[in-house]
Amino acid sequence: MKRVTLLMASLFFVVSIPVVGAVAGVSININVPPPPSVLPPPPPLAFASPPDVVVVPSGATEVYLVPNTVGLYFHGGYWYRFHGDHWFRASLYSGPWGPVEVSLVPRAVVAIPPNYILSMPPGYHWIHYADFNSHWRDWGRTHYWNSHSWYRDHSQHRWGDREWHAHERQHHEREHHEKEHSDAR
Repeated sequence: MKRVTLLMASLFFVVSIPVVGAVAGVSININVPPPPSVLPPPPPLAFASPPDVVVVPSGATEVYLVPNTVGLYFHGGYWYRFHGDHWFRASLYSGPWGPVEVSLVPRAVVAIPPNYILSMPPGYHWIHYADFNSHWRDWGRTHYWNSHSWYRDHSQHRWGDREWHAHERQHHEREHHEKEHSDAR
């Protein structure tokens, strides 16, 4: 009998909780976020040997790019890669590449358009990978590149300002104009 009474009291308690909660306006929700989307890594880069780099001023710091390779940057000890509208980061130029939020990519890197390497002005200094790998820390700490006139001249160009966008717009307008004239012939 005691068991039946205890069972009835427990059942009454379980059934009445939602009614009391509804009257009091209490709601309990447990939301489980969806699993984060996993970005596939970019395809591997094919270099026969470690790639040469060029140094590009970007604000108060330097960024290194690999000639003829779109969207591959080195800054502050990490390689960054822009691929498929997403950023990736690695310790080595050959990967492995892990996705990284754009907010974690240095501003100096994000400021340089991925295809800039294809239309770079003349005068950039090519650096053999062995020299780069041995000296990039010292070059950054001592501001080594500031002693070169071509670097100082270009460092006055502000990435992301109207000047860059005007340059990009002029480039596209020139290409469009040339295409129109070639189509008219």
